[in-house]
Amino acid sequence: MRAACTCWRAPVSRRPCVATSPLPASAPAHAGTGHWAETGAGEGAGYSLNAPLPAGLGDRPYFGLFTLVVDQAVERFRPSAVVLQCGADSVAGDALGKLNLSGMCHAACVAHVRAKGLPLLVLGGGGYTIGNVARVWCHETAVLAGCDADVDDAIPDTPFDAYFPDRGQLIVRAKKPQPAAEREHAAYAIDLAAVLVEQLRGLPPAPSVGVGDAFYGPLVGVAGPTLARLVPPDAAGASSSSSSGTR
Repeated sequence: MRAACTCWRAPVSRRPCVATSPLPASAPAHAGTGHWAETGAGEGAGYSLNAPLPAGLGDRPYFGLFTLVVDQAVERFRPSAVVLQCGADSVAGDALGKLNLSGMCHAACVAHVRAKGLPLLVLGGGGYTIGNVARVWCHETAVLAGCDADVDDAIPDTPFDAYFPDRGQLIVRAKKPQPAAEREHAAYAIDLAAVLVEQLRGLPPAPSVGVGDAFYGPLVGVAGPTLARLVPPDAAGASSSSSSGTR
């Protein structure tokens, strides 16, 4: 059995039968963890796909990167089952997380994994703004049950209204990104995707499986050498060498 784990912060893979694909934010709480050069240990070397993300990154580059990496990993690794951890600290307005994702983008990632048709175990995770955690997991439970179209975006009156001061809407809204930051984040996502796809090419394929050219359609934007500027300084040299081999 081959299992794939996609989450906010996955443990380092130490066995070739388990692949992990975390997408952590570059936040103080995760300092020193989740760097893209951390690719696993021992027999599991190469089976950890880390995608560290800059603060403020929004829906479009996140969803493009998530779907591309998941699609390529499933094609290459051919897992028998998937574990998906849905930490809500990546949505906008979290007290600790620094990303700028809407609840709709977060749920779309869940729907994308569900559509693979593989046995799927979905877990909770982080989330430090309690009202948003409830919103995200309520919506994603409906997505997993296939009834999200029947769920009203208006939150009804409940004994827990104090947790929803802006309680009109179920779906968490993201802040409007600044154009310059949005362009930089799109370019970073393209560079990082190239690094991760190249890492996948280095794995022994499942029987009768090969990795062709990756489709970067969801990530089309302004590309540039952003990876070296956005990863931790001590990894700048590794970033440069990895990027040059994937263009």
